[in-house]
Amino acid sequence: MTAEFQLEKGADGVSTCITKEISCPNCGAVNKMDLWPGIDRKEKPLLRKKVLDESLFYWVCPHCGYRALMEYPCLYHDKELGFLLCLLPEGNGEVPGPLPPLPDRLKLRLVTETAQLKEKILLFESGYDDVAMELVKHSLTQLVVEKWHIPSAAAYFTRADEKEIEFAFFRPGQTRPVLQRTRMKAYRQAREILKLLHYRDEKGFVTVDGSLADQLFQRFHRLEQEED
Repeated sequence: MTAEFQLEKGADGVSTCITKEISCPNCGAVNKMDLWPGIDRKEKPLLRKKVLDESLFYWVCPHCGYRALMEYPCLYHDKELGFLLCLLPEGNGEVPGPLPPLPDRLKLRLVTETAQLKEKILLFESGYDDVAMELVKHSLTQLVVEKWHIPSAAAYFTRADEKEIEFAFFRPGQTRPVLQRTRMKAYRQAREILKLLHYRDEKGFVTVDGSLADQLFQRFHRLEQEED
């Protein structure tokens, strides 16, 4: 499924709705679904709630009850907190550009699935550095994979307080998460690593994921070796 990005120069908001006809793969009935290729959090707070409860991108056939995940390109903008998220499912469209003038401090993030979109919203709304938190998640994932004797695991930030950070881990092929926690000290250490590396976001939309965390850790280990 494809949808056009909407981010017009000088617009007060980016919330845009389009309606598409959906043919149910189970019963064949044709129904309509509202798609939101552009979401402004302040303008449409209910859409934020639907992203977080994971209902916005699910379609349910009113005839037979068939339920399906319908991921499509989407821009999620929070002006007050200063971030713009681009959901671009793999192989489904291109990053929008050129963008109209945007604040210099606006964080631009590219994600490829709705779970990552939800995670970024939770992180930025909680006031955390998503790059540092990705370093924490990368380290914890290595420990969990070794402990569970599995090849890999998907993990997403869920919450944090002054003492600990919680992530939801998914084993391969499993839909029920297992919650794992680590000390907030790990986040503070990750922030220090980024300072030592003089990390700065690249221009445009940045993908902050496990691959970036792995690259940053490699740079940090090389820096340690040089100092030794």
